[in-house]
Amino acid sequence: MNIAGLVRADRENECIREGNLITGAAASLAGIVYFVIFGTVLYFKGGSLDNDDIIRMIVLLILSIYLLYWGLASLFSLYLKKRGKRIYHGTNLFLIRQLSSKIRTMRFTFGTLTVLFTLSLLGCSLALMLNQYQNTQLIYKYPFSVSILGNASSTMESEQAAINGFSPDAVTHVYKVYHNGGEQMRTYYLTHLRTFAKYGGNPGNGPGGGASASIDSLISMPDGIWAQYYNHDPFMRLSDYNALRRMLGFPEAGLPEGGYLLQTKYRLLKELGDDVYQVTVPAGGSELYLAGIYTDAFCQDGHNGSDYILVADDDVVEQMEVYYTELASMIPGTLSDEQIGAIYSSHTDYSDIIASGTDTMTLTITDTLISQELLAEGKWGYTSISLPMVYIGLVYLCVALTILSVQQLSDSGKYRYHCQLLSSLGLRRKQINRTLLKQMSWFYLCPILPAVLISGMAVIIISGKFVNATGVSGSAFTYFGTSFLIFVGIYLLYFIAAYVGFVRDVWKE
Repeated sequence: MNIAGLVRADRENECIREGNLITGAAASLAGIVYFVIFGTVLYFKGGSLDNDDIIRMIVLLILSIYLLYWGLASLFSLYLKKRGKRIYHGTNLFLIRQLSSKIRTMRFTFGTLTVLFTLSLLGCSLALMLNQYQNTQLIYKYPFSVSILGNASSTMESEQAAINGFSPDAVTHVYKVYHNGGEQMRTYYLTHLRTFAKYGGNPGNGPGGGASASIDSLISMPDGIWAQYYNHDPFMRLSDYNALRRMLGFPEAGLPEGGYLLQTKYRLLKELGDDVYQVTVPAGGSELYLAGIYTDAFCQDGHNGSDYILVADDDVVEQMEVYYTELASMIPGTLSDEQIGAIYSSHTDYSDIIASGTDTMTLTITDTLISQELLAEGKWGYTSISLPMVYIGLVYLCVALTILSVQQLSDSGKYRYHCQLLSSLGLRRKQINRTLLKQMSWFYLCPILPAVLISGMAVIIISGKFVNATGVSGSAFTYFGTSFLIFVGIYLLYFIAAYVGFVRDVWKE
């Protein structure tokens, strides 16, 4: 090498290589654009996405997170080149350069930390959803201690004897469910509920938000799949309905002459339009009109109707054909395994007609429902899912924050020189500490803010669909807000500990 080449090579160290800033900024903006696309698709098409679509969207979301950090340093550099108004305010020039350099060298790490933070917030939020469901909706599904379904000719004598044999204080009621061969309300449900939209219904276009499709336009259910609804509208006598309401502690229902009542699930009420009151049903040679709707807990996954049952005057219903027999019992205290086995053994006249309803979170299709057993199994099942989600979320959070803290503390020696430089420029120790606080705050917030935005957007959309699907009374703030508060609490503990250690190490002699 000649002397001129040697001089030029020595000056190479004075060049600042920032790469193609436009390409980097475009990559970062592309990541932000996909976040918006992800939220939009999840909001409008979330219910119709299949597993392959969801996997592709998640993979693209992870790639967009890494794209965001790959070009974020370029955005900072472009801001500096454009001489932004805030760069000369205080120590912002120093802070922006420090953060830009840190992101450039740790962009893969920041992307990974953002993924971990996102999974942590999502996991805790979903666990809270499941916890609220198991605490409120399971008891709503199984309000009676025992519910047994039998054929139309069944007397339930052996079942009653088994219950009274070990619990004479039990309140038991045996009654018949009828039908008149009509399916007016069944047709209304099939053409108005979102669940059946994929079979030809068109929810949202009819009066009151309902659908205008007819039952003839619905696609037939495949053979071998249990139908959601009975073939005909199920009816119950008003006296039986009020007897069951008294057992559950509800006030009795009144019924005007010529009317009928609709007992349905609370979560379905918002899908029924005002035109449901236009549904009349034939009975006793006349048309009955809808006089009222009740949404109390009533065991409606095939026992007291599936999703709904109609209630009319005794003399009107008794003219109809018996559909099936039902037994409902409220038993004080706790049942032993032997007593539960005796109830199962007493029921030998299995029904040959059953419907499942449209619940999807928890669905038990059987003649005999014992709430004590079902509640225990349901709570165990949902707890076994929610607890690992919380645990894994906390582990991800602590691991990510530990990485941030260790990385920052490992640079304390290098920042000792920076602090000496700032001190030589006239900054007092208090001002330098404030600058270090801002720098660490930006450093900690950089991977957290995208995670909060992504997970918050996802939880808002998912929680809305979860509330509609299950009927729980909650909001996105109930789930994400609680998770975020836990997140912030742990974040502050790590941040304060790291800041104190960092400052102490910087200023030690």
